[in-house]
Amino acid sequence: MQMHKAFGQKDLTLVELKEINLSGFLLDLKGYIGLGHDNNISKYYSDFWEYDILSNTWTQKANFGGGARGGAVGFSINSLGYVGTGTDSNNKRDFWEYNPSTNIWTQKAYFGGSPRSYAIGFSVGNKGYIGTSSILANDDFWEYDPVTDKWTRKSDFAGHFRSGAVGFSIGNKGYVGTGTYTIITPLLPDAHFVKPK
Repeated sequence: MQMHKAFGQKDLTLVELKEINLSGFLLDLKGYIGLGHDNNISKYYSDFWEYDILSNTWTQKANFGGGARGGAVGFSINSLGYVGTGTDSNNKRDFWEYNPSTNIWTQKAYFGGSPRSYAIGFSVGNKGYIGTSSILANDDFWEYDPVTDKWTRKSDFAGHFRSGAVGFSIGNKGYVGTGTYTIITPLLPDAHFVKPK
């Protein structure tokens, strides 16, 4: 994995990761990244790493509880990380919670939609959202409530279904952009916002 100085003025300590299509989330001033597969999509990984911006150090954490995979979704709610879906050549719908204070992964309710990989995920307030996916032509969007450990289907995504897109939130809105809708199509140049109701 290549890190660039675009994150700040100081040089970042690098950790060598051989994976692509990793998943991650941010908790406080620490970033968490892991999973993925090799360039040939022949080997999948389950390792997870923590980057501490204050000490500029990487620390290996507990391997992901759901096993090796690539193309999973990650986001954080309050002080916990969440990772789910993805593929190990079979699409998944399991969903896991990571507690950084105990370094333990706990399985939660299965994702409400069909098994998928390369979906989009983000959190808004105290809820998480997963939608669209890879080649399956899914445009559905789902909301996760960590208090009830339940998934609720929301309005379908307004844009074209897509995989490998970017999802993030600002304030009370989620944003989705770029991505592709087949393996051979170019990246989509559009952006949409999702306002939870």
